[in-house]
Amino acid sequence: MACYHQACDAWSPDWDVRGAAEDVALLYTVGRSLAFSQNWPQWKAGSEFAAIRAKSAAVRGGQ
Repeated sequence: MACYHQACDAWSPDWDVRGAAEDVALLYTVGRSLAFSQNWPQWKAGSEFAAIRAKSAAVRGGQ
């Protein structure tokens, strides 16, 4: 860990990055699904941000 995120840090071809690739695929799927839907993410009931979201609903077409 002496070179972690420093100039001496280097990629190694023996790393197993399959888990990271699965994470990226999942995030892509979620992002694409959201981007092509008419649904907007919502805050949980009681969230401190829910009121702010409700105020800006008109800008988003009521969503």
